[in-house]
Parts: sequence; structure tokens; C-alpha cells
Amino acid sequence: MKTAKKLSNIYHQFKVRLVGSLFIVTVSIMIFFFAFSILVATFTEEEKITVLNRPKPHVSAEFAKQPIVARALTELIIKVKDENGKPFNRIAPSYGKYMHIFVTNEDFTMYGHDHPDDYQKFTQDLIDNGELRMPILFPKAGVYSLAVKFLTNRNEQVIKLFAATVADEEGEFEALRTPPKKDTRSTKNFNDYLITFSAEPGKMKACQTARLEYFIERRGRAVTDIEPLDSAALTIAAWSDDLNHFISAPAMPDETIPMPSTNPILAASVVFPKPGNYQIFSEFKHRGQIVPAVFSADVDGEPCQ
Repeated sequence: MKTAKKLSNIYHQFKVRLVGSLFIVTVSIMIFFFAFSILVATFTEEEKITVLNRPKPHVSAEFAKQPIVARALTELIIKVKDENGKPFNRIAPSYGKYMHIFVTNEDFTMYGHDHPDDYQKFTQDLIDNGELRMPILFPKAGVYSLAVKFLTNRNEQVIKLFAATVADEEGEFEALRTPPKKDTRSTKNFNDYLITFSAEPGKMKACQTARLEYFIERRGRAVTDIEPLDSAALTIAAWSDDLNHFISAPAMPDETIPMPSTNPILAASVVFPKPGNYQIFSEFKHRGQIVPAVFSADVDGEPCQ
């Protein structure tokens, strides 16, 4: 009996200790997971803060000579900085180039597309400096719009518009903006090439994807040997009539085939940011010659929010 009672006491003590130990272990596990969840939550919030606060590029443009005079060569200086004013060096190539510069004038009779890459070798030191330069010449006096476009290493597209007022050779400026001439023709001749432009849907709307198509002919035959231009079959750049909105996109053959393209229809998907009339420039390369073209298109709907 004494032995049984002794065993019972030992069992009871062991049970109490076991329950106490389990309680301590359970509490410890709960504390561990609670602390771990706090650490995870804190880490997640820090990650979110890092993403939200990562440097965003600020782009500025200036010219080496002021005032800017028509038919006089000057230098365009593009500076890319982060929010702290430090050089933004996370620029990635886009269609074979680090930066694209598009230019047109107020009546859309002039168009240019160039790259700082074409005038200076892009090295990491140059990118780290956050300052890119290229020569530029404006053919006549007036107001011009310059669109700077590049891609960050996070695949974020950056587009910035700048206005430039160009004086004539006597240093005089035009006071009034020349209204653009509206040309609604969908088929036009450009440098011995007959180009037919179409859009799907026929009535394009702002903030909705539209498909732009180009059919190119020369001397009665479809052109099927388009050469690569900026790693695309055809490049597109469009401004709204007030020069306040800009889009650009590459056009490719309908079929996934190596360049040069053997498909006579070149297509691109674009989204217009606001309703209104747009001047849509394009250029392609054929037999070593770059051929520019321009068409006008109306966009309905409501502006993007």
C-alpha cells in the first residue's frame, strides 16, 4: 500500500510538472510565433516602404546655347536625377537604345527621332553621371515639343515632355501659335512609298487599347523586306494637337518572324491618354533609307483618371 501510495504521489508530481512544462512550452511557442509574426510584419512593412520610397527619376532638359536659333547647331543636355538630386543611374536599354528623343513643331510639319547613344558611347560611368548630351538643330523658328523616353532597370517606362521656343536668325520669336492643318486622308505618298493607315476599332477611345496598322507599297507592290529600325519594323510617336500629350510604340509584323519583315502589314497596340485629335508620326527603314510618315486620327471617350 505504501509503495502504491508513493508511486501515486510520484505520478501526481510528474503529471503536475508535465502539465506545467507543457504550459511553459505552449506559452513559449506562442511567444515565439507572436514575435516571429511581428518580425515578419515589420519586415513586410519595411519592404513596402522601400518599394514606395525607391528613388523616382526626375528629368530636366536644357540647351548649351541661349537663345536657341533656327538652323544653328546647339547641344541638348538631358539630366536624370533621383528625388535627392543624385544621378539616377538605373537606366536600361529599350529597343537597342538607352534613350529616345522625339521632336516635332507646333504645326507638325517637322519631325525627328534621335538618341544620345548615337553620339557618345554609353558606359556605366556615363550613366552614373546622370547627364546625357546630343547635338540638335531646329530647321525653323517656332515652338517645338521634345519627348524624352527611357526605361528603368525595373522595366518602368519614363516619358517627359519639354517645350522649346526657337528664334529666327535675327533673334525674333513668333508670337502666335500656328494651328495644325488637319489631314484626314488614310492613304498618302511619302518618298515614293504609298502608305495606308488604319485603326481598330475605327472609332478609337481614350484609355482603351487601339491597334494601328500600316500597309506599305512601292511602285504598285507590297513592301515585304522592311529592315530593323530601333529593333522594330516601324516606330510610332504621336502628339495631341495641343502638344500636351505624347505616346510612342514600336510596330511589328503580325507574325513572329525574324527581321527583315516579310509581312506587309505592320501593327502596334497603343493607348491614347485623352480624347482629341492626334498627329501620329511613324518611320521605317527600307533598302537603307529611313522613310517618315504622318497621319491624323481622332480619339473619343473620356480622359484617363
